[in-house]
Amino acid sequence: PRDRPAVRRASRRSTSSGVLRPRTAAIAVADAITLPSPPRGERWVAMFQNEIPPAVTEPLIARADAAGHTVIWNIAPTIEARPSPATLAAVDFLVCNRNALLALTGSAHDSPAAVEDLARIPLGWGVANLVVTLGREGSLWVSAAGTVRQAAFRVEAVDTVGAGDCFCGVFAAGLAEGRATREALRRASAAAAVS
Repeated sequence: PRDRPAVRRASRRSTSSGVLRPRTAAIAVADAITLPSPPRGERWVAMFQNEIPPAVTEPLIARADAAGHTVIWNIAPTIEARPSPATLAAVDFLVCNRNALLALTGSAHDSPAAVEDLARIPLGWGVANLVVTLGREGSLWVSAAGTVRQAAFRVEAVDTVGAGDCFCGVFAAGLAEGRATREALRRASAAAAVS
């Protein structure tokens, strides 16, 4: 990887610059993020996505959980290894698409029945809630209480780029507003359909 200037530190007495590799820079930035606890009676949602290295994401997830946030982790665009048990236990909602679920579980079977069975596997690893987005097949919410299927809203799809991000954002907003999970899931599905 290319090195590039990423940090500049200054004090009254001296100024110094350093060169950090991108991963190191991301960790340095993550260490500087403050995650306060929500005020009494409020629900704050912290949402993470696998656009940055797990070495950055996983400690931030632990800090968000410790601060009392509802933690959502969308493991898209990809996942290379199963997250640590401590991280999985700190996540309230693990979100993935079909391909990420297959990668997470190490399976190649993706029939509708197989997807539902595969979605239960992470519950045994400590995941409290797993949400799987399935495109035109809708989405699936799996927890110890059971499975809820959310049908897709029928639209003429022109471009699906960003639909998963839209889904996650609206799902997080619904939970932050205090909506029940089923209602947040329905709203997220509707928003993703028209995104």
